[in-house]
Amino acid sequence: MNRNRLRFHCVGFSLIVAILGIPMTAQSQSFGIPSLTSASTCDLRNIGNGRARDGMIRENGQIRSRLDDLNIPIYCPLSIQPFGLFYEVGIVASNRDVSFRRFVCVLSEYNIVNQRVRSLQRAANIAPGESDFLFFQQVELEDSVNRLDLRCEMPPKGAYGAITVDNVFIR
Repeated sequence: MNRNRLRFHCVGFSLIVAILGIPMTAQSQSFGIPSLTSASTCDLRNIGNGRARDGMIRENGQIRSRLDDLNIPIYCPLSIQPFGLFYEVGIVASNRDVSFRRFVCVLSEYNIVNQRVRSLQRAANIAPGESDFLFFQQVELEDSVNRLDLRCEMPPKGAYGAITVDNVFIR
């Protein structure tokens, strides 16, 4: 990526933000506009799986499993800024079971013809009754027209909550 082109995008965007008065979150190395959504927008990866569908509950902005013995694969559509290059994506995972559970999510980048360009994985072993944040930091798209999607495995008695997508500008 040409640094001058990146500076132009950042300066242009900063000017638009200043004119419109849109607040931005400041961080030590980057800044961006966060987008927050709930995991209730997520759905099954395999729609034909009746048992998983019946064992999945959407409530209070979460998607959760009431099953004791089945991992449920879910897909979460992500909304990203047009022509953005850098993103930070996170999702809250909660364990409602009585034993440790492993939560795994994969963030994938797809090109304009829907071919997967690459994937990044995050995982956490979460204690009973606890939550954790699976976080993908400073993901740089291969091309500004590419898209991102998030696919996760929901363990038995697991839940996913808030999803954040930040369009980040590196200083």
